[in-house]
Amino acid sequence: MSESESGLYIAKAVKKDVRKKILRLEMLKSMQLVARQNLYFKGFPVDGSQNAEKLTDELKEYFAKFGEVKNLKLI
Repeated sequence: MSESESGLYIAKAVKKDVRKKILRLEMLKSMQLVARQNLYFKGFPVDGSQNAEKLTDELKEYFAKFGEVKNLKLI
């Protein structure tokens, strides 16, 4: 039985400190994946003639070839 509808699962018995280490490593991995999907630009030059939304779309399109961009913000 694993990951059933009731939320119960069977796993190997491990000490609490080992289990905490494993959970911490999994959390750090997931945080790193999320951090790689966000782009923040500070002090990026924006002219009055260039719309910020248009520039944001252009930057998303450019960086999309390197991976999925979930958030892009001009600060």
